[in-house]
Amino acid sequence: MKKSMKLMDLDCAYCASKIEEAVNKVGGVAKAEMNFLSQK
Repeated sequence: MKKSMKLMDLDCAYCASKIEEAVNKVGGVAKAEMNFLSQK
């Protein structure tokens, strides 16, 4: 299953990479990718 989420008030690319890293550690998540420019 593919899921897309919009993140509000994402300030920097570093923050996006930290969120991506944390989500990828969640059980049941095969792959998470963040796009800082589109905030998705």
